[in-house]
Amino acid sequence: MRHRMSISLALAGLCCVLSGCSDVPAGMAKVSGTVTWNGVPIEAGYINFDPDSGATPQSGKIEQGEFSLLAPVGMNTVRIEANKEVGFVEAMNQPAFKQYIPPQYNFESELSEEVEEGVHNEFQFSLEGQET
Repeated sequence: MRHRMSISLALAGLCCVLSGCSDVPAGMAKVSGTVTWNGVPIEAGYINFDPDSGATPQSGKIEQGEFSLLAPVGMNTVRIEANKEVGFVEAMNQPAFKQYIPPQYNFESELSEEVEEGVHNEFQFSLEGQET
């Protein structure tokens, strides 16, 4: 009985390897990389991969200038957002924040990247300009 179980597990493992079994869903790929603003890593923000295919966009956090997420395979428009504290709203008893990355990197993004299936995609975004 023990011998049969070992053979069954070995065959299941072989089938998984041959069929491309992985923790990444079909049509998605691992992406990671860095984001800097005028040469300085973005402390906290978000990055969005919006596929030209019309598939669902995927977002991830930027922390200490680094990001890692699953993104749709194919050509993607990349949008990057980051806020900084600009004051305090007494009426709401909380800090006020302002988007400081210019629109050409987010709402009107000129950034695009090809995400390839079956590989780990590594991207570096070196954003430069005047704060908005």
